[in-house]
Amino acid sequence: MKTLYLFFACFVISMAAHCQEANVDSCNCDQINWKGKDGRSAYLGSEPFTGKCYSFFENGTVREERSYLNAQLEGESKSFYPNGKLKELTTYTVNLKNGDYFSYDEKGQLIRRTTYLNGQKQTEIEVAPVELNQAK
Repeated sequence: MKTLYLFFACFVISMAAHCQEANVDSCNCDQINWKGKDGRSAYLGSEPFTGKCYSFFENGTVREERSYLNAQLEGESKSFYPNGKLKELTTYTVNLKNGDYFSYDEKGQLIRRTTYLNGQKQTEIEVAPVELNQAK
């Protein structure tokens, strides 16, 4: 009888762990397993990942934030400088850049805007940073 209870307890614990893994909505990007034909499908354990993953600099600030839906990049992904300022903002649809991509300098000023459609670059605009002491 003890064996049956022990077996049942192990079963319940393993199911709880599985359900917890499947319902995670954020994680460290280091936890992601890459699968699929192109190696770009994000899995957390054996489940396709949906949510956001984060990677960090050694100082603890966020290096990257990526959004996934059913293991594919979907929505906004951001990368940051070690000082915490936004470096890049990219929008994805099913693992392809789609929409506007913005690039910023370490001061947080926009330096480039590129538009993508289904992973193909459509337009690119270089933006000259404006110095505050020049504006009058």
